[in-house]
Amino acid sequence: MRRGIPSRASRPTSLYPRNPSTGCSGAGNRNWPNRIASRRGAPFSNTPQTRMARLPSRQYNDSVSASKSPSSTGTDVIVVGGGPAGLAAGIHLSRAGYRTLLVEKGQFGGQAGRIDWIENYPGFPAGIKGADLMALWLAQARRWGLKCLRAQVSGLVRQSSFFRIILPNGRRLRCRAVLCCAGAEFKRLGLSGEDGFLGRYVHHAAFDEAPRFRNKVVAVVGAGEAALHQALLLAKFARRVHLLSRGPTIKAHRLLKSRMTRRPNLIHSPNMTVEKIDGHRRLERIVVRDRVSGLHKSLDVSGLFVLIGKQKSTFPSGKAKGPGYFVAGDASGDICRQVVVAAGSGVQAAMECIRYLEGWSNPHENS
Repeated sequence: MRRGIPSRASRPTSLYPRNPSTGCSGAGNRNWPNRIASRRGAPFSNTPQTRMARLPSRQYNDSVSASKSPSSTGTDVIVVGGGPAGLAAGIHLSRAGYRTLLVEKGQFGGQAGRIDWIENYPGFPAGIKGADLMALWLAQARRWGLKCLRAQVSGLVRQSSFFRIILPNGRRLRCRAVLCCAGAEFKRLGLSGEDGFLGRYVHHAAFDEAPRFRNKVVAVVGAGEAALHQALLLAKFARRVHLLSRGPTIKAHRLLKSRMTRRPNLIHSPNMTVEKIDGHRRLERIVVRDRVSGLHKSLDVSGLFVLIGKQKSTFPSGKAKGPGYFVAGDASGDICRQVVVAAGSGVQAAMECIRYLEGWSNPHENS
């Protein structure tokens, strides 16, 4: 045996190392990338990107907002919205050499940054946490020079061949093109008292809130994959999870449905609508109605997760739409709401934006 080369008996029989806890190799072992990289002399854990990725979402958001506010002078493109579509567009535009500013009112990475585990994004056989994936994107974007600003956009005005983004403090940002990636907002039930409990006892896709409801009873309203995914995560912590759907069935793929059958504490109640939310200072119960029999029933719950669909976020575009104004991601109204779809949409819009900028001319340049 040559020096430094392991014998055939000690070599792994599979590309993916065996998980000692499960006895299985492959995607069941979430630590396989670190082991593979370590064998090759380049541990994943020692790279700047993964050190950034391990930071909690709040930490890397604060690191961006604490930086010096980018100047609006000489900006080519302003991307509004820092979700998957906005970050992907920002990466593409910055790498192409255009001075790009990304404006986000909340968390960089958007709703994707709060997803507990993403299993269907290419390149990660074992899956990846949403916050880690978005942190990698943000690190890549900043490497190519993307400037980020934490701010709410209150207005957009077209002035000749330029745009001006208006911020609540009165500041105006000038650019040659605007890419709207404002995303989509979760629909609400529209019940009395819902707003008072929102963010404390009533949530939408708040995957990071699941551990709060350990050994408690919660309810999830919805019939799609997002609702079932949230219910499955809650079932790992809660004593009982009521999954309430308006229709008779859950509209999700087979993998998620098979996982539902393995969770005895996850109870699906079809043909149900929530009629009332009740509680004093905290959520105590909800009243549901059976749409078939018409009977009402009270459920004592500590938390309610509402996932009944999305609608495009309101964006004050006014009369600014036209040449130089582009839309991508969930803001475009696409019903295929996946991280990979939003990323592709953002890159496609960025490519269209580049074609516009290449043919752009300033009418006041020679005046």
